[in-house]
Amino acid sequence: MLAPCQLELWEVAEHGDLEGVRRTLEQGADARMPNRLGWNALHRAAMSGSDTVIDALVSSLGADERARAALLAAADSSGNTALHIASGCG
Repeated sequence: MLAPCQLELWEVAEHGDLEGVRRTLEQGADARMPNRLGWNALHRAAMSGSDTVIDALVSSLGADERARAALLAAADSSGNTALHIASGCG
């Protein structure tokens, strides 16, 4: 079972809620964790177009460049990355 903060992270990321994203990350939510469709918080944030939320999610991985690159390259169950989602949502 997922922690409530993880579920909340996906929701607040999709709505571009920077403070909500910061709060849920501090509570232990993981920006990399995918939902059942393979979408992680970055995919959800890409829908909102909020560059500050996207930056916060990527920055939550610290200086680990491999983890950051993996987050950016993560594809959902249809093969879409967050960049695909962002371009599709304008």
